Amino acid sequence: MASNRDGSAIYCRTDVGGAFRWSPDPGDPQGNGTWISISDYMVPFGTPDADKLMGVESIATDSSNLDRVYVGAGNKIFVSDDQGSTWTEILSGLSMQPNSGSTRFLGERLAVDPNDPNTIWYGSVKDGLQKGVKSAGTWSWSTVPSSSVPFGVPSSVGVDYGVTFVICDANGGSTITYAGVFDPGSSPTTGGVYRTTDGTNWTKVSMSSGSFNTPRRAQISSNGTLYITGGGEGVFKLPRGGSISAITPSVSDPYFNGVAVDPNDSTGNIVYVADKASKKLWRSVDGGANWSEQSSYNGTREEPDGTPTLNGYWFGNTSSLLINPADSNELWLSDFFGVARTRDAQNLGGSGSTWYMLQHGQDETVVMDILNAPTGPRLVTALADVTGFYYYDTSVRPTGADGGKLTNPSGANTTSLDFSEADHDVWVRAWHGNHGNGSGGYSSDAGQSWLLFGQIAQQNIDSGAAGWESWDLSTYLASQQAKGVSTVTLVIASDSATNFTSAHVAFSSNEAADSSLRPQLVINGATGSPYAATADAFVVGSSSNKGNNFGTSDLLKVSHTYTTNTTSDHQVYMKFDLSAMPTIRSATLKLHRLSASEGIEYRVGVFACADTTWTETGITWNNRPLTYASSNSSRNPFAEPRYKTGTGVSLAGGRVAASSTDPDKLVWLPVGTSNRAFYSHDRGVTWTQSTGGPNSEITGVYTNGNSTDISGQPIAADRVNGDFYMANFGSSEHKIYKSTDDGATWTLASSITNGWTYNMRTPQIVAAPASPSNPSGGDVWVCDDSDYNHNAGGLWRSTDGAATWSKLSGVTKVSAVSFGKSSSGTGYAVYIYGKVGSELGVYQSEDYGATWTQLADPTIARFSVLAGDRQNANSVFLGTDGRGVFQY
Repeated sequence: MASNRDGSAIYCRTDVGGAFRWSPDPGDPQGNGTWISISDYMVPFGTPDADKLMGVESIATDSSNLDRVYVGAGNKIFVSDDQGSTWTEILSGLSMQPNSGSTRFLGERLAVDPNDPNTIWYGSVKDGLQKGVKSAGTWSWSTVPSSSVPFGVPSSVGVDYGVTFVICDANGGSTITYAGVFDPGSSPTTGGVYRTTDGTNWTKVSMSSGSFNTPRRAQISSNGTLYITGGGEGVFKLPRGGSISAITPSVSDPYFNGVAVDPNDSTGNIVYVADKASKKLWRSVDGGANWSEQSSYNGTREEPDGTPTLNGYWFGNTSSLLINPADSNELWLSDFFGVARTRDAQNLGGSGSTWYMLQHGQDETVVMDILNAPTGPRLVTALADVTGFYYYDTSVRPTGADGGKLTNPSGANTTSLDFSEADHDVWVRAWHGNHGNGSGGYSSDAGQSWLLFGQIAQQNIDSGAAGWESWDLSTYLASQQAKGVSTVTLVIASDSATNFTSAHVAFSSNEAADSSLRPQLVINGATGSPYAATADAFVVGSSSNKGNNFGTSDLLKVSHTYTTNTTSDHQVYMKFDLSAMPTIRSATLKLHRLSASEGIEYRVGVFACADTTWTETGITWNNRPLTYASSNSSRNPFAEPRYKTGTGVSLAGGRVAASSTDPDKLVWLPVGTSNRAFYSHDRGVTWTQSTGGPNSEITGVYTNGNSTDISGQPIAADRVNGDFYMANFGSSEHKIYKSTDDGATWTLASSITNGWTYNMRTPQIVAAPASPSNPSGGDVWVCDDSDYNHNAGGLWRSTDGAATWSKLSGVTKVSAVSFGKSSSGTGYAVYIYGKVGSELGVYQSEDYGATWTQLADPTIARFSVLAGDRQNANSVFLGTDGRGVFQY
């Protein structure tokens, strides 16, 4: 973060979302406002590699000019004299890593000489320290020799840190410039802080004791004292003309990044630092001799409108701190999830500072998919890292118990979304986790709650007086019975309960003395002995009980440990004989819960399990079979879910589609596990590999590999008749496959000659809604964004269920196609992101592609996906690779 001299402009930079300037609302006493992008139009739309400028590696202001700001973005340096409204490029060709590992948290790498605004410095990750001098309106650049300021060395994980910061001390008119060099290598190391008093001759600053090799950030106080953070090495200070000494706060696992000083403190003793590992902020008023702290567990955190903050985690990986020069008690903080501000920083460590999250206008997210149905939420988003959100009003931030976030899980990379035309409340999604896990989910309430693939049902259970709890198993048990399955295993597990307690919730078992309280499976409204469990038991994950059997207990216990171990985990296993039951039309599992202390809410789910060979008196934690939703780590299926078929094959990510005629039926093309699609007829509880189809794995891209995971869209559900389509993109033709039996089998329907397509990024097959000319479906579109040999790419349409195709003239290199509500009230509007003629842009057609209208371009960020608005005419949603979602 950075501010101009008087604090009237506050700036922040992001790794993939560009740079922003804060615009306060002058009529709001709480200081609410919005962030304004200053990078959306750094260069004209369509400029080659323009989207790379959304990765901003450094930002700096000029103390001699309130309106001047510099950024290092992409591989260039730009300057603006109007607070970011317009830009001029002054250097290109540098190596930058704005979104690479820990380097994005370092800086600032840009510095303007406070005594000579025509001199600026840039510390690069690979190319050493750069010096820029402006003369007669022209900038000239030189590299400081590595013998004067070393270039730094790569870290042990292969990331180049280089010159991590540059900062200037005005020093009464005689500038002192400092540069941090990152070199964690063995002795002799070049890492440390370097200093020059004439801009030419540099020396490494000595240490009063010890060593310091990995400087990360630095701030200069009003008396010339330099405060420096060094990650795990701690916190340091350097008095003007002196040597470096450690002033690290006492913390067991130090990892310091952010640092700020009070520019209005003439003593130079007020300093703030942030520790990533402990998620704490530290404040010192005596130059680091003593520290007070505030952790993420004290103080308060709210939105500017006074509502509690629902998303993100507090002080998580804090990268930057800033004191507003206009108010010494106004401390700004940027971390992994955005920007926060307190106006009572003086209370940090005492009564605690009150923090407000300031995210309005700064939706710095990578969008993997977006969609809306004709009814229900205005929009559902699939995002990298933070899962996604559902919106009933796109003009306000998401609200609800989880902030409108897609849950179960609530932290993952959602790669695909779809809904069923037969029931707009039914949504499905696929996702990849950040730790190798992955799966998908099913929602029957338009995205408000989700069941994991492999999970049958879920209930939130409040503790307190004893009572009956129930789970609907109708679809799953009926589908298993229809397959001829005679015996099923159900596993009951809990996610983290209120306040992360590991206390168990207990139910009566088959061995309960009172037979009326024993588990009941209600089939078609009836109960009785034919429907009772043939076996039930619970298993315990504690080290002393892992090998013990609890099959004869009169209780069934469920709990989950909110740690990396399984000390207090309890899971229940139940077995039922379906062959003894009539044809299942409805099925409800009922368990009698014992009374418990009030105030605890448990999320308890029922999961399916392929193994039915376990015995009531033999099952233990050590030999228990895993559910379809359990990973190999033997954890709770809620904790590290990864869908595993009955044969042990893992499925994750990719693309998923829902039938337009039966919301129970789904098709999934996961990533990297098989050369076939999978289908489910029980809402994603069990998946079976399809037959037929292509002989090699469908990746969605011929030359790029696994973009099924993110960008390519090789499957689609017909929006009317229940068929499914699948495309094998690339080579000399796109091969289109079709399934008319809900994804079970596939046959080659046709091929599209594409002029030898290479280097595609987001080819798609997308089915259109019903129209007057195609009321029974079969209206399918394919787009291809290849530019190979100027002879490939384009947009094709089939109106006979993918049997034949017509290429739309004048349209080339199309990255996305989608459909929205028509302004005429019948049929649909077509939206594309691509080239009509030679002009790249977003286009709308109301006559199925015969003519096109180009829409305005909202940003230079790359559009990754788009979704026509099915609820409103002349409206489309645009998803980007870092600037969130735009709406026309």
